[in-house]
Amino acid sequence: KRFIQIAFSLSLIIYLSFKVNWNDILVSFGKASFLYYCISMLAALLGMLVVANKYLLLIKNTELEVSLPRMIVINLFSGFYAMFLPSNLSGGVVRWYKVTKSKQGKGLFLAASLYERLISISIVVLIGLVPLLLYASNPKIEEFRGQVLPVLVFIMLCITMTILYLLAPN
Repeated sequence: KRFIQIAFSLSLIIYLSFKVNWNDILVSFGKASFLYYCISMLAALLGMLVVANKYLLLIKNTELEVSLPRMIVINLFSGFYAMFLPSNLSGGVVRWYKVTKSKQGKGLFLAASLYERLISISIVVLIGLVPLLLYASNPKIEEFRGQVLPVLVFIMLCITMTILYLLAPN
């Protein structure tokens, strides 16, 4: 099975290497700022570290024990699968499977993932409110704010109640 996977991957790489215009890639890399490229790579690596630590904090004090290097590898796997599988949910499903594989705590990690998603949605909603509150002098934005603000308040109430439910002791 492993041989078939490696053979398939190598054949795909070889096929794609003949389809890529390498001159265009080299010219693009030549035009790119090496300093900005290094900074962006460092930011991406730090982002992976932050995400891994975030999930470790969410499952701390549970029966799920995962080391930081293992969580980083799991996040790399989930990011890879998220590129090919539909929606952003696929990365979470892969992460859930890899962390809870042959262990107890599947529901716990699912609740931690749901909690993390709800916090992320809350932040996006709150950031989305900023323009609605800052540009009050525009009549179209005032009208839109009047229509969307009750919906956003309802969404935030639902998210808050769900988060409180997830944080409540048994």
